[in-house]
Amino acid sequence: MHTPPYATARIAVSRLPGGETTDDVVAVEEPLELRINGRPVAVTMRTPGHDEELALGFCISEGLRPEGARLPDDLAANMVEVDAPGFDPDRLARSFYTSSSCGVCGKGALEAVAVEAPRVESDLRVTLETVSLLPGRLRDAQAAFELTGGLHATGLLSPGGNLLCLREDVGRHNAMDKVIGWAFRERRLPLAESILCVSGRLSFELVQKAAVAGCPVLVAVGARPRKRLHGAVADRPLTGVLLVGGGSTRFGSPKALALLGGETLAERGWRVLGEACDEVIAVGKAADALPLPFPLVDDGTNDRAPVYGVIAGLRAAAHDVAVFLPVDCPLVTPELLRGLGDAVAVPQTGPLPGAYGKDMLPDLETRLQGGELSLRGVNRAVLQVDACLLRDVDVYADLATMR
Repeated sequence: MHTPPYATARIAVSRLPGGETTDDVVAVEEPLELRINGRPVAVTMRTPGHDEELALGFCISEGLRPEGARLPDDLAANMVEVDAPGFDPDRLARSFYTSSSCGVCGKGALEAVAVEAPRVESDLRVTLETVSLLPGRLRDAQAAFELTGGLHATGLLSPGGNLLCLREDVGRHNAMDKVIGWAFRERRLPLAESILCVSGRLSFELVQKAAVAGCPVLVAVGARPRKRLHGAVADRPLTGVLLVGGGSTRFGSPKALALLGGETLAERGWRVLGEACDEVIAVGKAADALPLPFPLVDDGTNDRAPVYGVIAGLRAAAHDVAVFLPVDCPLVTPELLRGLGDAVAVPQTGPLPGAYGKDMLPDLETRLQGGELSLRGVNRAVLQVDACLLRDVDVYADLATMR
């Protein structure tokens, strides 16, 4: 899909380690002032482009009934005007700065969070096969994400899985608002015969927006919300553990710092776990002093074996189940990790990546005391997954085959 001209920018960056300077494409984030009937009511941080749709979708999600939106002649003004006859400014107590990451967080009271929505009336049924294809179709159409790796997306699809509209933004709720605004302009509301698909985890607000838009099916690639809304119920909370590792004799340097697609393997693993899990921690050896952009839990030993990382991760995890991802498995997807976590299982290829419960700690510690360093047999639950996604990076040449 087409990327708006101001959605990305090219800047000079310094990469670590080594401090090499190179050009990179990044996502743009700028403020947008929303005015209703000439009155300023909100400022949101967003990725420029499709601003009228964003404003319309925002208003609809707040329970308003807009008629149209327009930009000023001076586009640099970063403002959009919405026409909404009958708008009561006292009803929308939201004249505040709202970030791109969360549109609920600025609400001044609990009663301001909930928005009335009619019951979603639809006979739409979607097959599991269709659902499984949607995240891939969304990802294939994310032109700006392909350039930057830094944008969320929402897609509107037909019952058969055909992409009708896709919008990208630094804020996941902004991307949803843009799609809803597009649907309003195209006279497609309510979305009783459509599917919404988002690129990351679900949140309370995204489910609420889908409900207000009348959409019966909402698909996500990350964790489900714990908050119940219109029948949405979460599965078990999940901790994601990135096994960072250290130096590799065969690889020649720490794999965690190797670059793939503009990000290090460590950054990639952390991001993927974040899309799948409720909590993410990294385990490794503090003595390696790797320049990582996130905190590291030390595994407490000078020996190198994955079992030490699994034990340390389970001890540090806030939840009863943790899914472990070695840093050198860059093709693993959030869907695969969540599947392993929901099943508390390991793949058919071996113990990592895999999910382990805190109730397995005593067995792990007993095996370790007996000198057993292998994880095989600790978790006997096996989930059949796509083995192609489990390829690991062994030598530098492997990176070229994974781009």
